[in-house]
Amino acid sequence: MSEAEHLQDLMGDLSAGVVFSRRRDPIPGDLRLSWRLSMLCILLHKFWGSKTSLPCLHTMWWATRTSDTRELFLRWHEGRKRPDEILVRYDPSLTLTVDLAVGQELAAVSDAGAILLTPAGKRLAEKVWLEDEVLLAEKSFLLTLPTLSQRSLGELTEW
Repeated sequence: MSEAEHLQDLMGDLSAGVVFSRRRDPIPGDLRLSWRLSMLCILLHKFWGSKTSLPCLHTMWWATRTSDTRELFLRWHEGRKRPDEILVRYDPSLTLTVDLAVGQELAAVSDAGAILLTPAGKRLAEKVWLEDEVLLAEKSFLLTLPTLSQRSLGELTEW
């Protein structure tokens, strides 16, 4: 079973009835709805209290994207940053992913603006963590990190 098929199975419980169709030209994994919702849930699950601010979520969203960004983030996290390196890129579609997750009741937004994982989102995150054939690089990277906090990420991006 392919990674896309595994992710589709994981999305089977969502109320919106996400439909997956094969296309002649494959869509990159990080643009697929199943990847984005699964990634959002495991990221939120990694934060202290399963909640964080949108800027911190952008930081981690960026950090998990490629092997280069994962390596750069780890260097910065370990205090080996260089002033000529730009750390964080913001992905405008992350806000849409958060909106979709809120609509699917996988996440919620607090009165203070924090994005938090709901019980349904926690169940999805736990399923993704247990699945051996999905998000391997991303999960491996997240396992190398301690529980994340807004404070630790804020310190990484402040000059």
